[in-house]
Amino acid sequence: MTMPVRTLIGALACQKDSYLKQLTTVVVSCSPLKEEAPKKAGKKLSVTDSKEKRSLYEIELEDTILFPEGGGQPSDLGLIKVEDTKVRVLDVQRKGLYAVHITEEPIESGTSVSLEVDWKRRLDHMQQHTGQHLLSAILDKYDLPTLSWNMGEMVNYIEVPRKITPEEIVEVTEKVNHEIFNNTPINVDTPKSESEGVNSEKGVMRVVKIGDIDNNPCCGTHLAQVGQVKMVVILGQMNGKNGTSKLNFLCGDRVYKYTSQLYDINKRLMNIFSSNMEELPEKAEM
Repeated sequence: MTMPVRTLIGALACQKDSYLKQLTTVVVSCSPLKEEAPKKAGKKLSVTDSKEKRSLYEIELEDTILFPEGGGQPSDLGLIKVEDTKVRVLDVQRKGLYAVHITEEPIESGTSVSLEVDWKRRLDHMQQHTGQHLLSAILDKYDLPTLSWNMGEMVNYIEVPRKITPEEIVEVTEKVNHEIFNNTPINVDTPKSESEGVNSEKGVMRVVKIGDIDNNPCCGTHLAQVGQVKMVVILGQMNGKNGTSKLNFLCGDRVYKYTSQLYDINKRLMNIFSSNMEELPEKAEM
């Protein structure tokens, strides 16, 4: 009997090629989920469906194109297809050095399955994460190392040691978007063999390189070219702990969504106050 192959985090198909949308693989194991229900799109899943308790399962596959949450990046979502049946993947988490897929339906071990990633969500995450690397690299030049970061449903933040000035925000934004215009290629370096670069807690260590701008270990999915980030906008900053500051920012298609929302809000306010946009603050204070 052939023993199942388990792929370490860091060497998953989604990490080797972030543009893979489908993959055929095999179920290694399937067991009831005993822990707290996972999150879906930033919201907790209820373990109850109407009045009946829902059963959740964690499925391990030989390999996956669905990224498990980690490194500030939420998990991918998608489908596991078994012949004509489609099983929704509600979450993907790390269990030791391996990825487990959370579903509402069990799939028998040894079953050959086809995976499909929610591509719209994946592309958005790649734009935000690659944009964060680029923004952090430029902030480093101002002696502002990234202390932490978080990818939100719309707005992300990078935590830096101090507040930055309005002038610095303008300069950093211009420099980041200049690099996007230059469309620098992105490369991911991995060890020649898994045995050489396996961390006992993080899996196979990967280094993401953006030209000579950035060189950092990272587990996330990234774009192939900086130009695919499209745009980075810093919205402002909030106070963090112990004098730190959290810079709110958007990347890629989120910029268009956000500005469209702002335009709709402004348009409604202009109708309410019978005013043009420039006069809105004054009208609102009257």
